Amino acid sequence: MHETRDIGERIRAVAARSHPELAGVVGSYRWDVEGKGSWYVSVDHGVASAREGMLSADCVIASNEDDFWAIIDGRQNLITALMQGRVRIEGDLALAQKLHGLLPGPQDARVPSAAVN
Repeated sequence: MHETRDIGERIRAVAARSHPELAGVVGSYRWDVEGKGSWYVSVDHGVASAREGMLSADCVIASNEDDFWAIIDGRQNLITALMQGRVRIEGDLALAQKLHGLLPGPQDARVPSAAVN
């Protein structure tokens, strides 16, 4: 489990980064983490903001805490997790597919900074 990790802090940190790959995206997400709460993220042409709450959203994702961390850390693809029955998605599935623009890529696909010349 991830008792020492703060879900809201992580979501706000992800939202605060620059997201040029979402320049044409306008929509909202809500992530319901079983037993932990709900977090809302709004995206407006690449600018994201986040807050805790059970707000209405275009795309609602529900998961347990372990699957939340696997997806938000880039170790699990959201759509693959949906197909495996590990998460539930309601609403705009096309928007769900764009969530990867907010999240890091798979850890093994990252180039270590020391390897970049």
